[in-house]
Amino acid sequence: MHQALLVPEILLEIFAYVNIIPSTETTSTQKLLAAFARTCKIFYEPAMDLLWTEIHEIEPLLGCEARLHPLIYHSGAMWDEPWAKGVEPLSANEAREFLRHSSRIRTLDIQSDHPHLLSVIPAEACVFPRLIKSSHHIFEPLSASHAAPMSSIER
Repeated sequence: MHQALLVPEILLEIFAYVNIIPSTETTSTQKLLAAFARTCKIFYEPAMDLLWTEIHEIEPLLGCEARLHPLIYHSGAMWDEPWAKGVEPLSANEAREFLRHSSRIRTLDIQSDHPHLLSVIPAEACVFPRLIKSSHHIFEPLSASHAAPMSSIER
């Protein structure tokens, strides 16, 4: 690997460019960033930060869990029916993985009818520490200890 790629500013400039180029029918920006993240340790952090910067549904976060992935995705497309009915909440290990990715999100738009999956996350946990903009609509009531306001936030 060229030594210039070890300079964080250069690497971020490259990934920022990848993030703004238009997607094609065969390759989306998300797929390119995911491929960069798998390429080497040096690429992992900046690629993952850009990959998870803006999320429009909670399913991509939950889909990272091996147990939930086949429930959420089918032949590369998402199910139209409520996939989370009767599904157990995240385990402690799954919750740690969820928090690892959610900590990178800066813009979040959630319309969810299955917040019960996140009930294992402690109420005091900072789920989205880098969040700048958020809007969410939760359709299933949460327990009092995990209640989330149904609102929008913008810093």
